Amino acid sequence: MGVREPSQINAAFAAGYNTRDIDALVALYAPEGSVVERDGSVSVGADAIRAHLAALVDIGGKMVSTNRSTVVIGDTALVTADWEISVDGADEPVRGRSAEVLRVQPDGSWAYLIDQPLSV
Repeated sequence: MGVREPSQINAAFAAGYNTRDIDALVALYAPEGSVVERDGSVSVGADAIRAHLAALVDIGGKMVSTNRSTVVIGDTALVTADWEISVDGADEPVRGRSAEVLRVQPDGSWAYLIDQPLSV
């Protein structure tokens, strides 16, 4: 079963990243989910999201993602987080701030509807 509280999704994402479990990462997205790419384009659906996540996991290193805020209105939530990927041999970690819209799924879990990993 998936994430039960919206505020837990970023920690679940980091856990999937750190174990390189792309299936677990894809499972965090709604079937109609999307991810905003670095260039501003939007990848929609499981296949496009899987390709995005495979490229992300290829960076390697360890991810830490800290929830900043969670606002829940009915079956929709807005979540923001600070994240960091530390890569061996790199002078500085890769850092970002994300904004995500989540929606409750039929099984009661929460999943990404819109994932914008580099929001500001």
